[in-house]
Amino acid sequence: MFGLKISTNFPFLTRAAQHDMPARERPFPAAPDSDLAGRAVHGNALSDWYLALPELLEPKQVAMILRAALAGNLWQQTQLTQKMMDTWPTFRKALTELRSAVKMVRFKVVPYVGREGDAPTESAKAKAALVARAFKSFEPDRFRDEDGFRGMVFDLTDAIANGVSIVELLWDLGRKGPDGLPEDMIRASAWVHPRHYGVQSDGSIGVAQEFRGDPLIFHNQVNRQILTNPSKFVVAKYKSKSGSPLGAGEMRCLALSWVNIVYAMDWMRNMGQRWGAPFIAIPYTPGIPESERQRFEIAAKRCAAQGWMIYPRNSPDLKPDLFPAQSLTGDNPMRVMIDLAEKWCVQLLLGQTLTSDYGKQGSGSYALGAVHASVKQEKLEAIADWIAEILEEQVATRLVKENWGEQAGEVPTIEADFTHIESPLEAANRMAILTAQCRVPIRSYDVYRIIGLSQPQPGEEVITGGVIGKQSEALTEEERWKQALERQTIKMQRMAEIGAGGDNPHGDNNQRGMDKEAGIEDEPPEDDQDDESVGSHYRRFHKDALRDALAAATPDQLQTMQSLIAEAQASGKPNGEWETLQTLMNQIAAQNRINLYE
Repeated sequence: MFGLKISTNFPFLTRAAQHDMPARERPFPAAPDSDLAGRAVHGNALSDWYLALPELLEPKQVAMILRAALAGNLWQQTQLTQKMMDTWPTFRKALTELRSAVKMVRFKVVPYVGREGDAPTESAKAKAALVARAFKSFEPDRFRDEDGFRGMVFDLTDAIANGVSIVELLWDLGRKGPDGLPEDMIRASAWVHPRHYGVQSDGSIGVAQEFRGDPLIFHNQVNRQILTNPSKFVVAKYKSKSGSPLGAGEMRCLALSWVNIVYAMDWMRNMGQRWGAPFIAIPYTPGIPESERQRFEIAAKRCAAQGWMIYPRNSPDLKPDLFPAQSLTGDNPMRVMIDLAEKWCVQLLLGQTLTSDYGKQGSGSYALGAVHASVKQEKLEAIADWIAEILEEQVATRLVKENWGEQAGEVPTIEADFTHIESPLEAANRMAILTAQCRVPIRSYDVYRIIGLSQPQPGEEVITGGVIGKQSEALTEEERWKQALERQTIKMQRMAEIGAGGDNPHGDNNQRGMDKEAGIEDEPPEDDQDDESVGSHYRRFHKDALRDALAAATPDQLQTMQSLIAEAQASGKPNGEWETLQTLMNQIAAQNRINLYE
């Protein structure tokens, strides 16, 4: 019979009889918590098997387990969590996904500084280096129930489900350090099963001192003396509410939803057995002999099992009726309970997700998915920061004190590092924005290094704008200035043509030629002619004199000319811009004694 006693024992098995048990069932020798290298709480593969919960639990029984956990009995709550994980794939997937993501976070060790902006001392750097080295130097025995650093982080996150998780540290004392001096380091970690937890009346939670090595003694976990060596045990207390962490586990919100799933699935199995196959009804004439009616039953069973039957047709009106298999509609109460439980589970553990809200509708959007991913990332970062706090206050602190003494300070800071590694596409997009829009000078070497390409050398084949060509020599500042001046001179010559009346039959050809000379690519005209073929019925700028005048212009005058040229090119005909431009050029020519016209 299922029971909920907090204190339980096996009266039929005395301690004397235990010595006759197989070796695998005998009590394990437990080391004192002062022995940092020894195992204070041995692992046991049968920890989840002892006093296992029944297959089906009523809602009232689940409520009693949750209430008993508030009094310190986290063992049965842990068994309930394990049963939920064994029978509810969505719960297991969401919880494992969250815990595994936290396990893979990189935790950065930062040397201690007294005030912001100060440089760390040499001793602070040495302590940070030791802690960072300790995080990387776990050497667990894989043939035993031991874990490395990431396994320790994963075990600490078990508190997300149950509210509390305790990890035992196994030390390697006197290990030779990089400088040849001995140092005390952590060799491995081991998760302590909640059946060993003890809770005191003042709210203290730890490993119960009694019966740690006896697998068949089940003690009352309340008001037991607990082991309190901070160098031996790390205690993670999850904060989903204020007060005691005994009721803070996320599984408590999902336990009754799990009950709904279990019973709904059981009902659906029975429904599938009864109504999941076609149903046949065979009428018969009243008054027929019993032996004849039994033949009809045999025929019906054969039809259900083998899909066919034969029978005598005594009347034209008598024929079998076949009814198709029944299906569950979308608003079936059992399906609704399962769908709600699935959605609540994913939302609680991972935050809002695209699949939980919109997966069944087959719709969604990139923006909505980005928002939901952001919610999950925020939850991940919050839990990782909580783990970083535990590592700093409990693990790093004990490493410093075990190696420098109890009075040692300058404990390094542990931070969860979420630095995003830029992808090649992101790097290329960033460089495109910086080089095209930013006025800050950037070394070409740095651009090629960031996007992961080698900088081409003069004479090498390169692809520019989809065309293969030769890489030319880099232009000097003076050469770039001369190139820009040449483009400006060509634009001014085009303005002179527009100012002459806009009726030049070769204007388009001249425009193409000038644009090409200025570096503007276009399709070659069918009948291209040079500038000298243009009629001379207007006063034409002398190209060399025009270039000299532009070189002598001030920056403000050049900006004014740029605006006039842009307006003239946009209109394609004289609108007064030429007269204004010609007046400005005459002023510049007069000031610098330049003859502009041919």
